[in-house]
Amino acid sequence: MRVDRYARVPKARTREDKRLDVVRYLNMGRPHMIAKETVETIAERYDVTVDVARAEMRKAGLL
Repeated sequence: MRVDRYARVPKARTREDKRLDVVRYLNMGRPHMIAKETVETIAERYDVTVDVARAEMRKAGLL
């Protein structure tokens, strides 16, 4: 079996990648839906701390 030397190896998600996922979600354009969610559910879904999720929601003007 040959090994493909150029195959893409998935990189581990860094904290910054996860934070940017939250930012992307908050800027998606559905504030009426996002406002109903709690900080804890967003933090759990995107695997970030509650503090990070709260800070990003505050920056987006949702808290």
